[in-house]
Amino acid sequence: MIRRTGWLALAGIVLGFGALAQAEDDLETVEQKIVDAWRQHKSLMAKMTVSSHIAIGETTIEGAGEGTYEFLKHGGKFLTRLELNSTTVQKMDTEEHRLDEHMLAVSDGDVAHTLVAVAGGEARVVKSKVSPQQMGDPRTLLAQLRRDGAVALLPDDTLDGRKVYVLEVILRQTTPYSPAKQRVSFDQESGFVVRIVGLGEDDLPMTSMAYSDIKVDVPIDLERFKFTAPEGVEFIDETAPEPVATQPATAPQTAPAATRPAETPPEPATQPSAGVAR
Repeated sequence: MIRRTGWLALAGIVLGFGALAQAEDDLETVEQKIVDAWRQHKSLMAKMTVSSHIAIGETTIEGAGEGTYEFLKHGGKFLTRLELNSTTVQKMDTEEHRLDEHMLAVSDGDVAHTLVAVAGGEARVVKSKVSPQQMGDPRTLLAQLRRDGAVALLPDDTLDGRKVYVLEVILRQTTPYSPAKQRVSFDQESGFVVRIVGLGEDDLPMTSMAYSDIKVDVPIDLERFKFTAPEGVEFIDETAPEPVATQPATAPQTAPAATRPAETPPEPATQPSAGVAR
């Protein structure tokens, strides 16, 4: 069966082994340029696509999704909103299992609410505290990349017509069926993470997250970052001293027939800039 994973994990980081960096900029210089650019901009809106491919013997698990991402600096806080519709298909011999899922993740800078609704199954909301990795500040992500592995600067690239800096990370520790290398692309104008691709040990892509139709410093209504849980859904409060789960009588009592593939490396999202709130 398909095991569950958060698509935000794709915003968790990650294309392959590349050439040497351009001589005029070293890694530290580019990192500072990324941080300086990010400090100068207030908001970002973009369309996003995610994909994953995992092969385990004769079994393949394919995932794909489309959605939108919004980020706003307001009152000293970082607000985020991510909406994603995804499909995961697991194939084994002649059997096929399909999971359609809708996710909405909203953060007010302090607390994040994540709504996950599975087609033909139950919906739930998880309330959680926002971690530093979910706040969008590239300094946090860059520090995390250095802790995770050996970081190298690759040649500049373009995405959706925008110039990007590209960092590659060869991970120190890996798990089966998860990327061994990560490649993270930062928009040169804004400092935001705009593409994350992960490669397996065979250098073939396993996970991908990319933005398109990117808009920087556009007005975004603060109402977009307010969350109200729908009636009749399971609500899990992870900010309580001990996790508390309540299930109204009207909520479905059975779990969905299928679950998602095993989780691959970090969250957007932290923004999917690390970007991605969970």
